This record gives sequence, C-alpha cells and structure tokens, in this order.
Amino acid sequence: MNSSSTKIGLSIILMLMVGSLSCTDENSDARQEERIIKWIDARRYLDVIRLLEPQVESRPRFKSLLAEAYLGDAKFEPFLLAARVMDRQAKGAASLEKLFPHCDTESRSNFDRVPVRCVLKRLIQQLPEAQNPSLVRGLILLKSAYPAPELAPIQYNILMGGVSLGCAVSRLGALLAYYDGLSPDQIGKPEIDHLFNEISKIAEDANQTLERAKYSNNQITSFITGLKSMDLLYHAGNQVQFDPATGLSALIALADPANKDLEANLLKVLIIQNLDRLVEEFKRS
Repeated sequence: MNSSSTKIGLSIILMLMVGSLSCTDENSDARQEERIIKWIDARRYLDVIRLLEPQVESRPRFKSLLAEAYLGDAKFEPFLLAARVMDRQAKGAASLEKLFPHCDTESRSNFDRVPVRCVLKRLIQQLPEAQNPSLVRGLILLKSAYPAPELAPIQYNILMGGVSLGCAVSRLGALLAYYDGLSPDQIGKPEIDHLFNEISKIAEDANQTLERAKYSNNQITSFITGLKSMDLLYHAGNQVQFDPATGLSALIALADPANKDLEANLLKVLIIQNLDRLVEEFKRS
C-alpha cells in the first residue's frame, strides 16, 4: 500500500472515531439531561446543583436546568408559589400590616375585585427575598443562557420575566417597609444612598420583566400567581406596562439614566417625595 492510500485510510479512521466520540458525547448528555429532569421533578435541587455547577461553563446546554434547580432551592416554584399566594395568609410583620391595611387573609379561588395592593401584600409575604443567593444565581444563569428575549423560547421568557417581577415586588415591599419605619430626622446620606440603590435594582428587575413580557405570549402575570385575572401587567397599544397601583412605573421613571444629570439634592427630594406619595396611595386604596 502506498503512502497516499495509507494517509487516506488514516483520515477515514480518524473521521469515524471523531464521529463516534461525538455521538457518544451527545448520547451521554442526553442521558444526563434525562436524569437531571427526573431529579428536578423530584425536587432534588441540591443534587442537581452539585452535579452541574462544576461543569456548566464547559457544557452550556445545562445552564437552564441548573437555573431551574437554583430557583427551586430558593422556593421559587410557579405552582407552589401560586398555591401559597392563594392559601390562607398568616399575619404579616407590623410594617407590612401598616402599609397594606384591610386586606383579607382567607383562602381564595381567584383575585376578582381584590385591590392590587392586597395581592401585592400576599406576593411580598410568599416570595423569596430578592437577595436570596440561589435566586440570584438562578437568574444570572437564565440571562446567560438566553440573553436576547426575542431569541429565547417562550417558556424561558416567562420564567425570567416571572422571576424578575418577583424580585421587583419583593424589593418594593422591603423598600416600603424600610422607608415607612424612618422619621424625617433619620434620613441622612446612608439612607438616601440605600433608597437610590434599591430603586435602581427595582427598575432593573422591572425593565427585565417588561422586556421578557413582550415575548412571553402574555403569560408572565399568570406565571407569578397562576391566575390571569391579576393584572400587574397589561398592554396599552403595543406597549407592556405595569398597573399604576404597583408604583413600579414611577420608580422606573425615577431611576431612568436621564435623571442622573439632575443635581443630587433634587434627586434625593424626588425619591423621598415619590416614596411618600406611593405609601399614601397604598394606604388610601
């Protein structure tokens, strides 16, 4: 056999070996993915995290599954969250009761004719804190897996939009409680900085919700509560907007980058005035 024939023969063998390895890798990934899905269904979230976290950067196809495991570990599961929101509610913290008075605590089958503030109160009570490490990691992984909403599968836009909305609502509740507990003479630079930072985070979460909502087939609101009758989000023309009663739209406008040109003192006054108005609206509604 001449050298040319030998080279061709070796090339064919190498091609067959690479193809075989590729098929083996794909089969291995498919088997592992099947096992991971079973673990997630069984709520073995920590097992999934321990298995996938060391390899997720080299095997990005598993990012979304790892994200789901982190969200599950943070107790952010759509159906369980919906059940908790609909179930009988325990009495909230004193600040929460003050900010959201006259809200029933009974089990409900729907939210018809229920004020938005009372639905928000239930969500704030049941949602994990926005700073929950597993929630934060899960959202980072989802954004990394599907950075462009228009290219992401609808189910992941729904998931990311729902998590972002949950974070915004959770931060809003914590911010309202924090601000309501301060007297005017207690508001100094650290408190102002805290308020501004939290408003910026709320705006980021809320904007992420709206971006994902555009490509989620109008399902984000029902994702977060399991009910389509709760209108935290609605469409005005071609735009997705928040119900004004949530206060999120006002906070987004306040945190708009264009406002950074305002003098610092004026911005501080705007923040305090807006939050004060927001608290009063909740009390009156």
